[in-house]
Amino acid sequence: KLSNDSHKLPFGCLVFNHQDCHYDRVDANGHNNIKHRFLDVYLKTYSTLKKATLTHNIDKIIYVVGSDSMNSEWTGMTTKGTPQQNICTHEEAFNQISSHHVDIVHMLRQYSDNVEVIYVEGNHDQMVGFYMVKFLQAIFRNELDVVVNSNTFPTKYVQYKDSLMMFNHGDCIKPEKLVAMFPIGAKEQWSSSEFYYIFTGDKHHSYTKDFNGIKFFQLPALANSSSAWEIKNGHSGSKPEMQTFLIQGQEGIKNIFCEIIQ
Repeated sequence: KLSNDSHKLPFGCLVFNHQDCHYDRVDANGHNNIKHRFLDVYLKTYSTLKKATLTHNIDKIIYVVGSDSMNSEWTGMTTKGTPQQNICTHEEAFNQISSHHVDIVHMLRQYSDNVEVIYVEGNHDQMVGFYMVKFLQAIFRNELDVVVNSNTFPTKYVQYKDSLMMFNHGDCIKPEKLVAMFPIGAKEQWSSSEFYYIFTGDKHHSYTKDFNGIKFFQLPALANSSSAWEIKNGHSGSKPEMQTFLIQGQEGIKNIFCEIIQ
């Protein structure tokens, strides 16, 4: 997992926050090969790992799952009941998307002995996302290098050295309120941290703001499909993109790797 010169490199944590993948959503433009979607994300994840290991020893990887990885619940609708168009049946989508996540975790394990999989519920797949992360938890239950956080609380906090991170899908709580919640929700880690980051998704486009030292990142969607509703309402202009964050101890975010999803 480490090169011969690895002892010369600083340690870092990679944050793979795959928001709004909507892997099984029907694309109104006809690009509906779900396996091509998996392959593109897999290869872009691999590319990011290779780049990160040129500059750092990766002693921790955070991998966020859920967050609208699937396009709908078993009902064919979002959790709140909005009808969706899906490429395949719920059973087929669950099987293929779960297997894709297993493949990603296996790859991440080749680059770090400390992989933490975190479930962050979305608004399209709140229930099925939970079943998916429990499936991952069962698959990796005997692996010492993989920890799966399947807690259903919608906001998660993770500390890496001097950096404290907050994860939330961003569908219900506005950025200002997340900022206000942060020091209360993570009060035990707050005073021992120097850098503070909030990561969300949901809106399908990138937005960043510094709230007096708390840096807020709204991540773009990974979904490379556009629904008829998005096209009709002019919401299909943002490019699907994978943003991965490299955090170094005592220095915070050192790099943001950006990969356009085709």
